Amino acid sequence: MHLGLFTKLFLSFWLVTLAAMAGWKLSFEFFENPNFTINEAVSSDSYLPTKEMVGVLFRLQRGSVKSMERFIAGVRRRGIDLRLINLDGSSLDKTVIPAELSFFVQTKKELVDGVIVEIKSGERFAIYNLIRRDLGPFVVAIKIGNSTRLWRTNPSSRFFIAILISGVLCFLLTWLFTRRLSLLRNTSGKLAQGELDVKIEPAVYFYDELDALGEDLNAMATKLRERIASQRRFLADVSHELRSPLARIQIALTLAENSPENNLSHLNRIRLEVERVDDMIGQLIASQRDIGRLQEKTNLNQVVEALLIESEIEAKNKEISMSLVATGGPYFVMSDRGLLQGAIENVFRNAITHSPPKGVIKVEIQPSAESQVNISIFDEGLGVPEADLDRIFDPFFRVEHARDRGTGGTGLGLAIAKRTVDQHRGSIAAKNLEGGFCIQITLPIFSN
Repeated sequence: MHLGLFTKLFLSFWLVTLAAMAGWKLSFEFFENPNFTINEAVSSDSYLPTKEMVGVLFRLQRGSVKSMERFIAGVRRRGIDLRLINLDGSSLDKTVIPAELSFFVQTKKELVDGVIVEIKSGERFAIYNLIRRDLGPFVVAIKIGNSTRLWRTNPSSRFFIAILISGVLCFLLTWLFTRRLSLLRNTSGKLAQGELDVKIEPAVYFYDELDALGEDLNAMATKLRERIASQRRFLADVSHELRSPLARIQIALTLAENSPENNLSHLNRIRLEVERVDDMIGQLIASQRDIGRLQEKTNLNQVVEALLIESEIEAKNKEISMSLVATGGPYFVMSDRGLLQGAIENVFRNAITHSPPKGVIKVEIQPSAESQVNISIFDEGLGVPEADLDRIFDPFFRVEHARDRGTGGTGLGLAIAKRTVDQHRGSIAAKNLEGGFCIQITLPIFSN
């Protein structure tokens, strides 16, 4: 179940408000006795009953004895102290009758309703006469001005109950929200310290924005782990690739020292390896270069046609034929022209390198949906294992059958192409075909 954080906060505040109102209401009904909070004295020795008190007296005169007993028990649970007294001063319901009340009832021949009797303890009772057919005449004494329950009759008690209820609920709700925020904060702190194995489990029920944030932190930790692993692998590959030509240079120097008569061939060998190292360093710099703002409007058809003409010279060594098919156009893109040319050239060279002799390379330019253009380069090479299709764009990655330097190069060409295309807000993908291989570059078309 998905409940947004806004909905949860709204319902929480609403719940607290309703609970505070309910506490106010309950405290008014339970802790306060509206029948006896105010002594409406007619004179110093009489008491005028309130409407609620009249209702109590009326109920005591109606119904069965059992219903009257249940009613009296309920009234007493509410904090109302009443005594039922026979005319001889004894208790009608087996409660303790103060001696003053008993004596007063016995000695008064005519009892006036509302007469106040004060006993030694300082408590005051209002006396009322009632008659029932089953019980006959009897007296009801109701305590008024209950000093032992002043805190209950104090209006501030209602504020106390409402504040207490709302305080408890607010504490629990605040704890629930801050607990999850503290967890997110601790996790982000661990990520900042380099602990990338942390993980936050989202809520199964009542999923909200905090759970989404936790999943984003999990994704960020995963990306950081992958990025660090990629950097470590990149450094290891760079070290390996540089170590090999340096080792060959050292061997050539040693041979030149031991056989001076062949110095020219050894120097040529050293020059070749230095050129390879220089080329590799240049490609490394290009693979890590960031493009600024794309400000040059480039005719993509012209760029591809020019590169195709240049590549045909290299393709002739393997008797490979190259063709271009452009649908519509011309297509214009905003680019860094030099880097974009280098990226497409690297794909062309990759196709020439892995095409068989007398093969065919076909280049297609055609529009795609959402104002984009596709450049597809088809060759007749052996293709790439499906598991390696995404990895061929990683730096220094070479497919198993292309591990040797004669066919595999340094493994930086496609990595540079991908980085350049990504920086042009495009995409590059590879796929195997029946009897060949295809790399497709997609770029956004410039529009005024």
